[in-house]
Amino acid sequence: MLGIPVSLTTPDYEREYEHLFQNRRNGTFKCGNITAGFPFRGGDREKECGHRDLELQCDSDITTMEIHGVRYRVLEIRPDRQILGISSEEVICPPPFPDDDWIPDSGVFTPGPGFASVTLFYDCPSHISPGLLFFACNKNDDYSNVSVAIANNSNIHPERCSDSANTSNLQNSLERLRNSTLDWKGALKTGFEVQWGKNYSEECWKCNSSGGACGFNFYDDQAFYCYCPPGNSTGHAGKECEPSPPSPLPPPHTGK
Repeated sequence: MLGIPVSLTTPDYEREYEHLFQNRRNGTFKCGNITAGFPFRGGDREKECGHRDLELQCDSDITTMEIHGVRYRVLEIRPDRQILGISSEEVICPPPFPDDDWIPDSGVFTPGPGFASVTLFYDCPSHISPGLLFFACNKNDDYSNVSVAIANNSNIHPERCSDSANTSNLQNSLERLRNSTLDWKGALKTGFEVQWGKNYSEECWKCNSSGGACGFNFYDDQAFYCYCPPGNSTGHAGKECEPSPPSPLPPPHTGK
């Protein structure tokens, strides 16, 4: 459909296609203090405007996104550095993060700066290692206590603990926890940063320079695609726009 010359289309098709093109080029996700364009989708940005793993949702001016089956609040987006600030406001009794390896397994995100991996140990009979952070759970929770360990702490013997889970947080939040200037709920709200791995800036620059709109393939929403304005078609393996070839002339009338 993208390569059909305007001369062969109907006026209704032209108007609809122009609307879709402008949405891909100028559509913006807006929610509270969060504003996002390419490579995100959500809100006014339709499916093909963004990567499927970068879908934003808005509820009461709060932006959220799902990463590997866990929903996070989006605190900030820094597209120049490909960084997302996210947090979970879940409690830690029971474990808030059901999947231990959500960042490595996501295929899209890598840990951002200041990232610290943390292991939570539940219902250990006593302190399983010196220097761990220890918290009591609420009386209605499934567990009575939780011990928090930074990942590089190898002097841990959790054999008699009931359960464990991995999570992540900013290093400075963990230091504030150690110094008792921040509680665990506050640390969860502070959140941490992740980076989306693929940099589309060069591809998007080429697409925009040719008059196109950056997005993702309608049939493969992980593959970059350059959507072109009416009267143009997508060439160069879907990366840039070029003028559509002229419509073929009708055969000459012979008068017979």
